[in-house]
Amino acid sequence: MIRYLLITLRGMGMGAADIIPGVSGGTIALITGIYEKLISSIKSVNFGLLKIAYKEGVATAWRKVNGTFLVALFAGIFISIFSLARLISWLLEHHKIMVWAFFFGLIAASAIYLWRKTDVSTVRNVAILLAGAAISFMITLLTPATTPDSYF
Repeated sequence: MIRYLLITLRGMGMGAADIIPGVSGGTIALITGIYEKLISSIKSVNFGLLKIAYKEGVATAWRKVNGTFLVALFAGIFISIFSLARLISWLLEHHKIMVWAFFFGLIAASAIYLWRKTDVSTVRNVAILLAGAAISFMITLLTPATTPDSYF
């Protein structure tokens, strides 16, 4: 039970991140160590799962999809979205810099985490890393496009 409570708390962190424009709950999932488990569980939801449920029973299909994990996680996401939306909106309005700094720190922490997990010993990987950093930086310099006023 404690394990699923902790998963729900992680889901609440993901939901809080999803409320902030430009911040992803996936970042929180990555930092808290449940990202791969989440992706694996979501990928297992397919039409083959219906076949397993029919042939082997709903309990087997539930275990295959890691249903209890997903329910606990999504419960936390929804709890957070519905309970923290007003608070985070208020914080963004009154303490914008602090909120953005906090979430920037989370994104920076996930970048450090990914850096440590990535093999940067080859020239190819370093080139890809530098290209990605350059593209990311160039995106920050772009001005937002406007839509034309005419139909043509």
